[in-house]
Amino acid sequence: MKKLFFLLALVCLWVLSLSATTIYDVQFNNSTQGSGDDCYPSPEEGNTVTVSGIATAVASPPRFWIEELEGGLWRGIYVYDYSFNVQRGDSVTVTAPVSEYYGMTELYYQGASCTIHSRDNSLPDPIDISTGDLSGGCSATAEAYEGVLVRVKDVVVDSAADGYGQWWVNDGSGVCQIEDGLLHYEPNVGYSIVSITGVVTYSFGQYEINPRDMSDMVLPGGPPPVLSIYDVQFNDSNPGGAPPDTCYPSPYADSLITITGIVAGITRNIGYDNFWIQDSVRLWSGVYIFDNTISPSIGDSITITGSISEYHGLTEVTVSEYEIHARAFLGLRQLR
Repeated sequence: MKKLFFLLALVCLWVLSLSATTIYDVQFNNSTQGSGDDCYPSPEEGNTVTVSGIATAVASPPRFWIEELEGGLWRGIYVYDYSFNVQRGDSVTVTAPVSEYYGMTELYYQGASCTIHSRDNSLPDPIDISTGDLSGGCSATAEAYEGVLVRVKDVVVDSAADGYGQWWVNDGSGVCQIEDGLLHYEPNVGYSIVSITGVVTYSFGQYEINPRDMSDMVLPGGPPPVLSIYDVQFNDSNPGGAPPDTCYPSPYADSLITITGIVAGITRNIGYDNFWIQDSVRLWSGVYIFDNTISPSIGDSITITGSISEYHGLTEVTVSEYEIHARAFLGLRQLR
């Protein structure tokens, strides 16, 4: 009897596995473009589904993307929910309604549930694509990559970041938009990038790649050098051009660097806070940070990766990525 019960249980599990909904089932639609804001909407739109996958990217507050472990076209999806503490690499099962938000398929938080089975799993490999695969707005070709981890290679920055932080690259096959929702980075026009990895989203009629952190940006010179602020600032021999345009410019002007320091002062502006950081009490050890996203407090310990520029003679760092290690970590008198 026990053996029969065990065999029946196995059969039930097998039947359930055959009937389970996959991310592919939710996403696949290459024939019906939809109307209005729609772009190849999910055949499951309006239904509540249960799907499983590996979390490939996480936004803050916790919203995330999951992808079937084997990866591939139509096998990734965005989960719009703030209540689940999901981390990259988590194996999860999500039950939620399927919704279309201005053309992007998502699992919507209303009535959603999430089970985290395990953590620190390997991620699906990114799919290598051409920038042209995501060009030109709504298309069945581009729609197949929505929610999926992809990579473009040997690209050149075609257009600088706009007022929303979005910029464009081209590998010769067409322009592709890079979104700054997970990583803020603003390279100059004409700059060559070895590769960019990220999850694909659809917004305002355009497909876009969302790099998750600087490890998704393979730059020609490798990772940016880690420097002291003294290294960035020290220049007592080259005054540069005529003031006020330059005044002893940084030897790292136009370079991407990483520095760590304590927030020493803040300029309060409407909508953003620029600030200064310092890493010791010696000369040349403070620098101005140009940013509209961080809103730090004086005393915060922070690491910043960004580009060095000279603004009418003032050396400043434009933030690409940052990490706050501790709030009000040290007073300036404790710096050495």
